[in-house]
Parts: sequence; structure tokens; C-alpha cells
Amino acid sequence: MMLFVFGNIILLFLIADHLLNKKIAFISSFMLAITTVFFFNGFKILSGIPSSFFVLLSIYFYLSGYHPLIIGIVTSMAFITRFPSGLLIIALFLVILFD
Repeated sequence: MMLFVFGNIILLFLIADHLLNKKIAFISSFMLAITTVFFFNGFKILSGIPSSFFVLLSIYFYLSGYHPLIIGIVTSMAFITRFPSGLLIIALFLVILFD
């Protein structure tokens, strides 16, 4: 589970670096890393941390220009781990459709 926690921190840095700049990316990933609730939930077997990892991974894949099939597979993995992540499927479908 801790791999998902570290993956979330890295993906948040990459997304913020892609959208903003390295300074804000470092600050945002540092703030996520020192959040005690996020860090301690990484030691427990809960569905929130892997789901947020797959959500961030699908957003990163979209911003990097990956094929929509790969984005859909990763988004469906987020949906499988936690049901409310299915809203991301609708949002990404609409963004890809109107892009």
C-alpha cells in the first residue's frame, strides 16, 4: 500500500509540473507527503489510496497524450477499486469527446 502512497506523491508532482511549474509541484507534493491522514492510511488496507493513484495516473496519461484506450483501462481500474471514481470515466470521456 505504501507504493501507492509514494506513487500518488510522484504523480501529483508530475501533474503539477506539467500544468504549473516545478516550485508549485514541489510544494504541493510536499504538502501531500506531510499530511498525516494520507500517510497513515497508506499502512491500512483501504480502497481510497489505490483509487486516488489510478485517478492521478489516468489524468497524467491524458495530459501526456497517451492513447484513449490506455486512459480508459487505467480509469476503469480506479472505478474497480472505488465506485465514486466512476465519475472520472464520464468526465474524461466528455473531455476526450470535445477535445
